[in-house]
Amino acid sequence: MKLLPTLSGPRNLLVRTLGRRYFAVTPEEYAKRNYANNEAEYSTVIISLTAQRRHYLLRDVYDDMMPDGVKPERDTLHSLLIGTMKGAHLQDAFFFRDEMKTMGLVPDLLEEMKRFEVKPTGQTYICLLNACAAAGQVDRVYAIVSDMTAAGLGLNKFCYAELIAAHKNKEPVTDDVASKILELVEQSKVVRVLI
Repeated sequence: MKLLPTLSGPRNLLVRTLGRRYFAVTPEEYAKRNYANNEAEYSTVIISLTAQRRHYLLRDVYDDMMPDGVKPERDTLHSLLIGTMKGAHLQDAFFFRDEMKTMGLVPDLLEEMKRFEVKPTGQTYICLLNACAAAGQVDRVYAIVSDMTAAGLGLNKFCYAELIAAHKNKEPVTDDVASKILELVEQSKVVRVLI
């Protein structure tokens, strides 16, 4: 008897992976339990769950959209992404980000966080820096650093490491990469002394 509550808890991976809809006996019973039929209704449900801080249910809402034949649009996916980020459900946030990429929608997490008034932490900025630096997006890395300093957060060794990685990964490689990296190393030493 203890196994059933363990399998059906709100954060249980097994039930969330299978989805609750597979436990329905008939399509009629499923239709009675269905709480939304179109994208506008699903958006209302997503907003409501986010406001109630029941972020762990957002993935279930998305999973219920598919059998109903409702294809989520950009705003719906962004709401799901931001809702899971507010609830610190990073695995679900990455899932929604990947779904957006699959559908050809490129998410800009920092802009979306600002739009939904989610204040990024230092760790959020470092993650964004890491992703952009790995892709060699030097301009984007500098924009994130600018936002970071405007938010009152200082640069640390991780920020400088990502700045260096961005220059190193930039394509095509320019002649001034080595000098720029040395300049950033020197700046990081000054920051380390000040801290």
